[in-house]
Amino acid sequence: MAKDTSPVCFRLAPEQRRVIEVVAAYLNQSVSDFLRQSALAMAESIVKDNGMDKILQALDEENEQNRRALLELQRSSSS
Repeated sequence: MAKDTSPVCFRLAPEQRRVIEVVAAYLNQSVSDFLRQSALAMAESIVKDNGMDKILQALDEENEQNRRALLELQRSSSS
């Protein structure tokens, strides 16, 4: 059965990558598994500490600010 996944790409300094590779090897994990589990653990911890409602509210407020900025840009470019 095929997995429904998509890649996530990001850049690391060589020293950072080496630390991750060493720790993943120490834990007998692939780098992908180590990073996936670490990222999910961090995300789950942030949700637990802050609550999903607070996170979603912050995103809504940020999206509203971005929407206003885009509207203002649109108004100023059409003038």
